[in-house]
Amino acid sequence: SEPCSPMIDVPSVNLLHTSTVARWHTQPVDHPYGDPQEALANSSDPSPEQVLSIICQQHQFNYLLWHEEDIARHAHRIVRLRDGLVESDGLNNDIIRLKAKA
Repeated sequence: SEPCSPMIDVPSVNLLHTSTVARWHTQPVDHPYGDPQEALANSSDPSPEQVLSIICQQHQFNYLLWHEEDIARHAHRIVRLRDGLVESDGLNNDIIRLKAKA
């Protein structure tokens, strides 16, 4: 049988990750790779751009989740919510302090 070509271009995914993280640290989080819902609708045979769109959406969700966690680690108090209710409310004993710029 004929070998199939890889569907995911790993260097493109690495570039997607590094370029979006760099941009998202200085600009609002956006989605530069088109509509992932369109890509999912055509998921039986997605184009390389559609694959990148789906990967970018998952990367965006993960970035937002972990970025919010990082921000919370700098707070003196952390309030955790679950299903709209306060799950815990307490002092942050492990505050990460920013180093002063020289």
